[in-house]
Amino acid sequence: MVELIMVVAVIMILSSIAFYGVSNLLRHARTQASATALEQCRGMLSTFETETTVNGGQGLALLNGTSDIVNAWTDCKAAPSGSFAPGVANLSDPAIMRTEAVMAAIANLPNVHAMFVAIPANKFLKNSSGGQMHVLVDGWGAPIIFVPGGGLSGVTTGGASGTIVAPTGHPFFASGGDDSNFSTGDDNSYSFRN
Repeated sequence: MVELIMVVAVIMILSSIAFYGVSNLLRHARTQASATALEQCRGMLSTFETETTVNGGQGLALLNGTSDIVNAWTDCKAAPSGSFAPGVANLSDPAIMRTEAVMAAIANLPNVHAMFVAIPANKFLKNSSGGQMHVLVDGWGAPIIFVPGGGLSGVTTGGASGTIVAPTGHPFFASGGDDSNFSTGDDNSYSFRN
């Protein structure tokens, strides 16, 4: 009887070690997938900025006519509240609408379009009818959002709320991390930090 109890105890200990190891591997893989997607977004935005004269107006001219992004290079936007459900877009969320509009506009450049088509379809957010959007997803399946140059306000990190701004003052992209919540910044990732 004692031997049976010992065998069960050893199996339980080994199972918990294996579970911990697998969960760490999954977390690392999702973090890496998020970093890759953020780097792809950063590359597309950098190509857009290089191939257009953003501050001179050409870059913004490509974005004019799309809702909520006329001042995409200077606005400050509040962090979307709450968590995003992985996989399907909430099309009424301004951050999703802004990201879709910006990414669709910059995808019109031939070099950026080439980057888009090289990304597998399962790395993009789907709309409510199952169609592919121009919004990439992070390793957790939640949307990566476009953040204007003014930054992402309302992000709490270490108990203090503030605005996340890229050192260059340029727009950037953000992932909400494993909780898919942009307002809790402890696990957020930003394209300027990759």
